[in-house]
Amino acid sequence: MVVARYIGVGDTAHILNSIGTAYQNMAKYEEAIKYYLISVKAFEQSGKNTGLLRLLNNLGYLYYSISDYHAAMNCYNKALLAGKKNQE
Repeated sequence: MVVARYIGVGDTAHILNSIGTAYQNMAKYEEAIKYYLISVKAFEQSGKNTGLLRLLNNLGYLYYSISDYHAAMNCYNKALLAGKKNQE
């Protein structure tokens, strides 16, 4: 990702998460999911579990709001794992 070279992978992950949230607020769910999923990969590369936890919560809520309960539970379970890593 070109932007990541200039501002860092962790910052890029936060920016992508914010873009996803903006699309979610505009009810453009497919675009929001696209940016959230890219952000997940960036957070995993950066090792920033706190940001990953927040992102997975956002993504889980989006899936819940569009009635994709299986995907929502998957995100929430991943968020729990990320939270446990923060406690270690």
